[in-house]
Amino acid sequence: MDRKCKSCGCTAFTETKTNIFGAETSTSKKRKCIYCGADLELKAKFCWSCGKPCDGTISLSFLDEKKEEPVPAAPDLDFLKSADDFSAGLGKPLQREVGPAAPTFVSEQKRTAPVQEQQVQSAPNNPMLAGLSQQQPAAPQAMAPQAMQPQQGMQPQQGMPQGAPMQAQQAGPMPGAPQGAPAPAPQSQQIVVPVGLTREEAEAKIAEERARAEEAARKAEEDRKRAEEEAARKAEEERKRAAEEAARRAEEERKRAAEEAARKAEEERRRAEEERKRAEEERRRAEEAARRAAEEAARKAEEEKRRAEEAARRAAEEAARKAEEEKKRAEEAARRAAEEAARKAEEEKKRAEEERKRKAEEERKRAEEEAKRKAAEEAARKAAEEREKQLQALRKEAEELGKKALDKSSKSAEEGRNDLEAALDRYNEYFAKTKADPAKSDIGKQYWIIKERLGVLYFKERAYKLAAPLVKDAALNGRSRAKICYVEWMLRNRKDIPAEPGVLRRLLEEALADDQVKNDTDEKKRALYTMGRVYEEGVSVEKNQETAFGYYMQSAELGDSASMAIVGQCYLYGDGVKKDPKEAFNWNEKAAKAGDERAVRNLAVAYDFGTGVKKDAEKAIYWYKRLLDFIANDRFAMYRIAYCMADPDKEFGTKPDDEKLKEACSYAQKAIAGGEKKAEFILGYYCTLPAGGPDYNKAAEHFAKAANNGDEKAKKWLSRLVKGGSGNYSMR
Repeated sequence: MDRKCKSCGCTAFTETKTNIFGAETSTSKKRKCIYCGADLELKAKFCWSCGKPCDGTISLSFLDEKKEEPVPAAPDLDFLKSADDFSAGLGKPLQREVGPAAPTFVSEQKRTAPVQEQQVQSAPNNPMLAGLSQQQPAAPQAMAPQAMQPQQGMQPQQGMPQGAPMQAQQAGPMPGAPQGAPAPAPQSQQIVVPVGLTREEAEAKIAEERARAEEAARKAEEDRKRAEEEAARKAEEERKRAAEEAARRAEEERKRAAEEAARKAEEERRRAEEERKRAEEERRRAEEAARRAAEEAARKAEEEKRRAEEAARRAAEEAARKAEEEKKRAEEAARRAAEEAARKAEEEKKRAEEERKRKAEEERKRAEEEAKRKAAEEAARKAAEEREKQLQALRKEAEELGKKALDKSSKSAEEGRNDLEAALDRYNEYFAKTKADPAKSDIGKQYWIIKERLGVLYFKERAYKLAAPLVKDAALNGRSRAKICYVEWMLRNRKDIPAEPGVLRRLLEEALADDQVKNDTDEKKRALYTMGRVYEEGVSVEKNQETAFGYYMQSAELGDSASMAIVGQCYLYGDGVKKDPKEAFNWNEKAAKAGDERAVRNLAVAYDFGTGVKKDAEKAIYWYKRLLDFIANDRFAMYRIAYCMADPDKEFGTKPDDEKLKEACSYAQKAIAGGEKKAEFILGYYCTLPAGGPDYNKAAEHFAKAANNGDEKAKKWLSRLVKGGSGNYSMR
């Protein structure tokens, strides 16, 4: 059901809300009357202007009939620029309450009064309000309802819902009222109540003003019909200007506030409707253009047909003319062809003669080239024969040199060194020129023997860079002695060891199985010793100290000094065998007497510290001096010689004389120069004896140096020295 405004009784209203910019926009929650602004509960179902059902949208179909009239100047619509201006132009709602709210009501009326007066005064310059100003010069009048309606396509002001009547442009009868009934007072006839009236006086004043407004509405109805046609024409112009202004303001509002999305969507719908109308117009224009194009095409087709017939006639005439000319040209061409045939026959005869001469020349050249080719082949054959003779001579020379070198080096490789090197050079030259594989050559066996002997010789001389490639080639081609050297080289260098598991063990087993090694004790000892190293170091096999000790023992039993020293060391530390210091001493003694450096050191240490044998300073000194024959600057040996000679801790029970003490002091100084700081203890001890002064200040200096290097004995001796008041040390 319809609801009316409590203040003015109007049923036309708009739905508004206030956004963040202060402008009023549409909402489904709050509704206000477009005249007085009072809140309404329900939405009107009929247009107050025409009385038709609108469901929230005013039908503007009556504007489709346009009259051709001169377009007047555009009216001044500055009051439509914004929702605030629109609201200011129409005034604020009246308050029915009287009492505490009255001052607010009066202030609102005073605030809106100048705007209303300005609107009425602008009527002479505004065609839309001209009729109103003439009809009611002394008091506000109702505007023509339909004359002030927005034209079709005109966009409403921002902040107003689509379909709501524009307050400054529309007026009409109330929905459901009979035609000609008085319309509600428009906004321009805002009722102003003086300040200070009571509630009853204010209501009476409002009733009086309402009656006066109804009378003015009846007069406005008569004016509406007269102003309708003029307003429609002017409204169309205003619509265009308002549409451009609204589009500009819509773009600005879109950038400034995302909250106005609802308004933009509504504008988009209106623009889509306009686009649809424009598309319909374009379709009609396109149909008209297509019809005209079809007529034009038919006309052109008729003209083309006429032109084609004329062209066919002319073409026939032209064809007849050309046929006559062609006949003449054919006769002329036949004559010329006969002349050309005679000329070509003459030229063909000349060409045949030239071709015969050319072929004869080519045949002569081919004969010369064939003769040259045969001569070159003969020369190449002779060169090949000569080269073969040279290769045969080189091979014979290499075989003779190799045989001579092998015979000469069979007793001593050192004596046949030069011959072996010369023979190897000849063999290498021969294989380089023939590009033959020595492993597949019938002279390869002698070649590998030469490489083996020369490689073993270099290896013994420790010329490993020369020996390594020779023993490797010889070992990989079945030479047993070269295999032993090759394994020793890989153990020493640890480079280029084949990835095949157990390859070193296999090479040594093959060497031990060869008669050449079996019958040569020295080579067998080397092979067993090397096999022990393979298992001890775990190269290409799993490390196994027991197996390594077994091979060392076999080599030691054959008299290898290095193996005996290792066996003694194994017994000393229990590596691969049960620890046995006495057995270790026996094997070290054998190895030391055989001249092994490691065994000499182990034997000297055994006598020095009593490992496996009773301590003996003299024998320890003897073997330490033997060790200095191997390593002249062995600082440990020099330190222990000095210690055994001086016997500072009385471990050996000797009583060294001054000469031995001086010798011990000399060895201690050499050890200190070599970097053995513990020898400072010997010098300190020497300075406490009569042979050394005694000089307790020097003794304290040497003991302090030894103590700083962790010598506990030096610390004890240093604690026995006391520094007196004079700064000198004395012994407790």
